[in-house]
Amino acid sequence: MNKQWLIYTLNLNNFLKSTKIRFFITILFAVSLITGCKSVNNSNPTTENINQPINCPSPSKDLAFIENATPEYGFYKIFNYQIKEIIPKIDTIVFKSFNYKMTFCRANNNWTVETILPSKSENNLESAQYKNIKIENKEYQYKVKLNGDKQVIFELIPPESSEPQKQILYTLEETKAAEAGIELGIPEISSSLVYGNQIFWTIFVYRGEGFGGIATIVSYNPETSKITVIKPPEITHQIINDLVITGNPDKPTFWLATQLTGEGNPYIPSMGLVAYSPNNLDYTSGKIDSYRIRNSPIVGAIPTKLYVEKDLLWVGTGNGICKVKWQTISSNDSWECWRFAVMAQLPTEELPIYSSLLDDSTDRTISPKNLDQTVEVLWWLPKQREPLTGRYEIRQETPITVELSDVGATTWDEYYYDEIEPPVWQAPLYWVGSNWHWEGNRFVRGLDEVELNLVGGGAIGISSGQPNDEYIFDMNTMRGDLEILELTKNTTKVNYYSAWVEDNLLQPYLTVVPEVKSSQSLPNPLLEIKSKLD
Repeated sequence: MNKQWLIYTLNLNNFLKSTKIRFFITILFAVSLITGCKSVNNSNPTTENINQPINCPSPSKDLAFIENATPEYGFYKIFNYQIKEIIPKIDTIVFKSFNYKMTFCRANNNWTVETILPSKSENNLESAQYKNIKIENKEYQYKVKLNGDKQVIFELIPPESSEPQKQILYTLEETKAAEAGIELGIPEISSSLVYGNQIFWTIFVYRGEGFGGIATIVSYNPETSKITVIKPPEITHQIINDLVITGNPDKPTFWLATQLTGEGNPYIPSMGLVAYSPNNLDYTSGKIDSYRIRNSPIVGAIPTKLYVEKDLLWVGTGNGICKVKWQTISSNDSWECWRFAVMAQLPTEELPIYSSLLDDSTDRTISPKNLDQTVEVLWWLPKQREPLTGRYEIRQETPITVELSDVGATTWDEYYYDEIEPPVWQAPLYWVGSNWHWEGNRFVRGLDEVELNLVGGGAIGISSGQPNDEYIFDMNTMRGDLEILELTKNTTKVNYYSAWVEDNLLQPYLTVVPEVKSSQSLPNPLLEIKSKLD
């Protein structure tokens, strides 16, 4: 199959494959995860007077405007709303991303959004300093590190001890055997918590350029001084962003926020929210279930932060926030979600819109029906690098049709040459809209379904033709909803529900809105198309 729509990834990847770039991306990703890593006790906040709007913030007149893209401030940061911290209070729950604070009022389910300065996180990658956690008023020190290039070691210093207990978590040989990497990546602690009479930690490692590791949970029992290593085989290749635990200590459920990474891609959707239910007392074996955008109401593809509050599990993602009754999580009615929506007020005069990023025809415009009419902003891309100018992609209800010549669909078995089993989180087949997911009546792409592709030419959407002299593709859509008109082995014809506008004509700001699922629940058309391709 002709894959011209991906050719720029291959070309620019060869040009930019430098060790310095890859190392910078590895460090940048790991540090960003550490920002949200704190010792957490899995207990509930004070519940007296909960759901009283005593301290709920009033809606601010100052909108949380997003920053403009600059050569020093990558456009992908504009749309990075991954939740790094959850702060429960009596009347509110605060969710913090790098640049924003979203406050949920328990009394009325309202949200306020404020711009904040990015927090300065300590870089522990080089120093590998010990961190602290308390249980029963006793403080323990811990860290994880590489032992040469052959082992990953966990160290724990109990109270009144100067020498650490050491435990091998996994080895290079084990990592190679699991096809999880050919070299060991730098390990870090992504979460720590106390549950029952034990302490738990999760380990993450950036994967890419051959570096990797094995998804690992570590537990420690102070009564027996035993360190236990938990490595469920179903999640071997996952990266664990966070962990919370529900249920009784003798029959718990471990909730894991997971994702993948790759060369130049620090955020790749995968298994989503994982429920691990151990079936033995040391938690080393059990059952795995995962809740993803393709099989559940979860609002985002990449969960980054979790919080348990009695029978509710709060899930922070890069596309929104959910609360779900964890005991009945398989029921759609147990979920309530809100998504991040970037909005902008339409100017009073007619606004020229374009069918693609580089389109220069000016025969289409939109006009506000009232003075307060807004439009949703989906993405931004540069249309010129020197000087830097760009366009916003905006949501539209009037579709635009694009047909791609010699670009069609193929089964994953054919795409992978029957060499590997297609992951369960992928679309039913491979096509230009594989990064969109079916939502009952259209294909939808959330903010955290856009892979950044930092060393491969940038994020990939749907486009036709070749790049211009500045290696910019004429993107038809990055995040507009899709409707398949025709899809065969050699043909792709879709409607997309978006358009492009000059970025100096809008001033976007971040909001949090209820996630409303389509009232229609039609079968995914890819299933029928796949049956014809098999």
